[in-house]
Amino acid sequence: MTVYKNPMQPIGLRMEAAKAALPYEKPRRASSENKIVDEFEAMSIEEIEAWLAERAALQPKVQQRSRGPQRRGTGMLPPTTAPSKPQE
Repeated sequence: MTVYKNPMQPIGLRMEAAKAALPYEKPRRASSENKIVDEFEAMSIEEIEAWLAERAALQPKVQQRSRGPQRRGTGMLPPTTAPSKPQE
């Protein structure tokens, strides 16, 4: 690293040093196989329904947050009725 970053070294030497250091500084990405697994294929209808019921039990907190903005703290006062003038 000190060779190819040193401006006092000849450019050819710096280029060769950079090429040699490249695999150590930036390793190649490993190839990976993306495999889609269908978990439900081996499950019976009853097992799928039980799984869905279990997932639904975990959802109330998420659904409560996604109902939309709450109207608390909007800064608006509720409408008031004006006092009526006494009749003379």
